[in-house]
Amino acid sequence: MKNRIIRAAISDSGATADGHPGEKDYEGYERTAAGGAGTVTTGYSYVSDYPMGGNVRMLGAGDDSLIPDYCRLSSMVHSYGCNILQQLAHIGAATTCENVDVIGPSAMKGPYNGKLCREMTRADIRRVELAFADAAVRAVRSGFDGVEVHAAHKLLISQFLSPAYNHRTDEYGGSDENRARFAAEVCAIIRNAVGRDYPVFFKVNCDDGEENGITTEGFLTACRMLEEAGASALEISGAWGNYRQSTPYFLEQTLLAAKSVQIPVILVGGIRGKTEAERILEETPIQYIAMARPLMENPELIRVWSRNS
Repeated sequence: MKNRIIRAAISDSGATADGHPGEKDYEGYERTAAGGAGTVTTGYSYVSDYPMGGNVRMLGAGDDSLIPDYCRLSSMVHSYGCNILQQLAHIGAATTCENVDVIGPSAMKGPYNGKLCREMTRADIRRVELAFADAAVRAVRSGFDGVEVHAAHKLLISQFLSPAYNHRTDEYGGSDENRARFAAEVCAIIRNAVGRDYPVFFKVNCDDGEENGITTEGFLTACRMLEEAGASALEISGAWGNYRQSTPYFLEQTLLAAKSVQIPVILVGGIRGKTEAERILEETPIQYIAMARPLMENPELIRVWSRNS
């Protein structure tokens, strides 16, 4: 990386109906890469089961036909000396699609739409894990510099991590370690598929914004288990809408994660100024800064910061 600024993932709903990037996607990523960010992360890309595993106009990652388009995207970003990660996700009970077989860790109402979902069987769990591994291999073939698995924002893996949504009584529920098992297994199967050195990031919730959601110890347990399973770095996120009165939103939790694991941690959310970003990177164990909205509003922001050094 030419610097420690990452354009965090954000969905711009610019994909085609079958998950291919649209011209809006290419234009947006090119502007950000040209603007000086060290790494760009794509919007979340569903690994399988569309429309069950994704949402309308969401990028896809579950089909080999996507590889030529993503080769074009990664080559374009690389031409500006910028890296690119593909964010991989399964929506689970958070889907907004109609007439689909909605799955989740337990039979419950979805977190965003109130749709009833069915509890995933072990066969379902294994099928989704394999889909993540296959999608990661496609990312390698597409020229992406790494993948980031979305385990936050009430998507499927985050649903498993949260006591508010995971009511299972088998090995995937009932304790912090069991609730983190699915995330760790996804990490391990991806690591086995892409090899020892390919970057595998995870975006992890530290706060669900739910009364009975993930606890601090549950979040840190997940961080430690992901490190053991082969994660390269952790981006700490959560219910950012609850933190708008203070910035950066998740500084305290990210510092706790940095003390709990040896791999790099990434701070995202509410970072608005160059002085603030430099202070965090220079004075704390946090090694990377991720920003989404500031770089969407002004893709040239990092270049401006560099000129004003």
